Amino acid sequence: MRVYDYAGLPAGTLAKAGLEARKIFAKSGIETEWVECPLERGVEERYPACRKPISPADVSIRIMPHSTEGYPVPPWAFGFALSSGDGRPATHAYIFNRRVEEVLREAKCARFQLLGFAMAHEVGHLLLGPAAHASRGIMRSRWLKEELRQVESGALIFTSEQAVRLRASIRARLRDAAYSTATGSTLLPVP
Repeated sequence: MRVYDYAGLPAGTLAKAGLEARKIFAKSGIETEWVECPLERGVEERYPACRKPISPADVSIRIMPHSTEGYPVPPWAFGFALSSGDGRPATHAYIFNRRVEEVLREAKCARFQLLGFAMAHEVGHLLLGPAAHASRGIMRSRWLKEELRQVESGALIFTSEQAVRLRASIRARLRDAAYSTATGSTLLPVP
């Protein structure tokens, strides 16, 4: 998982958020790797994982400073995941830092916790599809007080059914990535 910080988060926040998201996926039997990618030009060579083209097995998350204004999402959304539009696996998700800050005024969790859970939710959409919202768990469309309490305790997770679907989606993406590499297919570059 490649993460780009366009919001200028405090030092260490993104790394801790990645660890939170990693724990959430681990509870579903999925191991993930979260890589902070730089925005500055000229330092890319020090980050080889960020330089290679996006494959079906990769995802990219951009932490944006602004809110949901101008995006086709409800105002309570933490972010959104883009569908590829061409039948390829979806690879790009966005998180709104301003929305995270708004919710932190009411929640008792740390910024990195809420950000990590929001990142896991959006990656859930990349892997499960845009219509993956559920009536409970991390894929609930709107997090209310109960979900925020679960964020605080680390208990907001994917349901067991979602975990099975996540693992199947990842297996399919890994097969697609291996096929693309073996055939020399053109992969989408990171914008």
